[in-house]
Amino acid sequence: MNSNDLASCPARKRKRGTPFGFNPLGARKLHFEEDSHGCGNRVATASHNAPESPLKGDRRRRRISLPAPAPAPETLRTRMTHRAGIERAVQVLAAVAIAFGILAAAPMAEAFRSAPEAVAPADRVALGPFAEGDLVARLTVSRLAVDAPVFEGVDGHALSRGAGHIPGTALPGEEGGTNHSLVAIPRDSAASGISEIRVGDAVTMRTPFGMRNYRVAERRVVDPRAVVARPSRRPRVTLVTPFPADEVGPAPLRLTVVLEQT
Repeated sequence: MNSNDLASCPARKRKRGTPFGFNPLGARKLHFEEDSHGCGNRVATASHNAPESPLKGDRRRRRISLPAPAPAPETLRTRMTHRAGIERAVQVLAAVAIAFGILAAAPMAEAFRSAPEAVAPADRVALGPFAEGDLVARLTVSRLAVDAPVFEGVDGHALSRGAGHIPGTALPGEEGGTNHSLVAIPRDSAASGISEIRVGDAVTMRTPFGMRNYRVAERRVVDPRAVVARPSRRPRVTLVTPFPADEVGPAPLRLTVVLEQT
């Protein structure tokens, strides 16, 4: 086929000015077939397929690998939320601890409430007989700074160490029976300052029956034979000491100091 034949070909005339196989808009796909006119040329026909991307073919799309985004920093709101959660947890733990404390204290409180209101009086405790020289009480007069032991008996051994309880009378602090105790105080003992005691002074005695508080109700000088432990309606203690206290040799009289329990 020469150039004149190509120029006279209808298919060539129809596609003049447009290169074969070029699709400028990419809207349709071109197919090339043999010319039906026998010109020996290929004829381009369009099909209504989906448009192709202009990058497809020689222009290949490049895949770019981007790094993973870094995690966002903790925001102020997140920190506040965590702090509020921690505070609520602390409050809950404190409430639980208080509840356990209350539950643990409840049995103790119940035990105190159920305890007897009063124990048996100490003066009703059964005591065996005291031997000579046993400590039965301790006498204290705060105003005179007197603090002396009281032993059982009035023999020389007992009176050389302190005051002596006269046997046959009630024990100091004992309630019941005659309610009257006699205590002898030698002139050279720790309780010799009793000679200066006055009516109304406070006297304290620690006894096997507990602490006893007394008040000086009476002070008299009598004959030794007049010292008698008469029964009393109220518990009392009579202190007996030689008089005068500065007498050389045996003292002719006795100073009696009556203590009434308060």
